[in-house]
Amino acid sequence: SDGSYELSTCCECGQLEDRSVDIPILLCDGCDNECHLTCAKDRPKLTKVPEGDWYCSTCVKKRKGTTSGKKTKKSKKLTLEERKRLDAEKAATASASGSALSTEEVAGLVASSEKKGADGNN
Repeated sequence: SDGSYELSTCCECGQLEDRSVDIPILLCDGCDNECHLTCAKDRPKLTKVPEGDWYCSTCVKKRKGTTSGKKTKKSKKLTLEERKRLDAEKAATASASGSALSTEEVAGLVASSEKKGADGNN
């Protein structure tokens, strides 16, 4: 070894490590980004090097909104009145056509008819 040392660049502030100041550098467990302890965007603010894994803000953003790598989809919650109306429409449609539609199919039909009504396109 020639005794040289590569200085770290903080992924938040972009500044090189200042070896004359005793500010710990955190190493991201997701991508190997390096960050000054004082620059880390953790909430609550970090006051010491955390135990266990630590992720930089880039990796935290990538991980938010995902479960097992797949985006989660929020389902619309129906009120009791909407559920009763859908059930009644489903029953009426099934008896009129002789075949039953799923609640999802009826909800889609109701949503599209409500949208048409809101747009003024009847």
